[in-house]
Amino acid sequence: MTADRTGLAPGEYTGSIRISSSAGDLSVPVRLQVSATTFSSSAGVLFALLIDSESDETSYQQRLANPADGVHELDLSDVAPGTYALVVGSDMDNDNFICDAGEACGAYPTLNDEAPIEISEDSSYSLGISFDQGRFFSSAATDESGSAVFKGFRYKDAAKTVD
Repeated sequence: MTADRTGLAPGEYTGSIRISSSAGDLSVPVRLQVSATTFSSSAGVLFALLIDSESDETSYQQRLANPADGVHELDLSDVAPGTYALVVGSDMDNDNFICDAGEACGAYPTLNDEAPIEISEDSSYSLGISFDQGRFFSSAATDESGSAVFKGFRYKDAAKTVD
């Protein structure tokens, strides 16, 4: 089911969906809320990390805030030449890991198909990154109960700054 809010006045709309099958009938209540407030989309403050392809360690990080028309600029002028993975995400719980459960997370070109970026002295890029909200990353570790331990990507040890 999809809902099109176009042209609807602010307020709450209710109804039901009736499903009939050989197993019987079911009525599912539905509710649609149309807000009078206009919201702009934003993932908040993001952190871009370059992960070294050989060591899997964070080699470079940059805090990204205040995008211009949804575009963040990343300055790579101080990055040593090499091959890196680019990961961008939020740190909503302030634990120095981006991409934890419930946090925005993206990678170049996508989380499910990461591609390395070769940085050289004359590199210039225009990269698009898609984001996933709440992606879990699994490590090989398990806790005492045998459950998988989930974690994101760790910042370098440099202190974070807040504007």
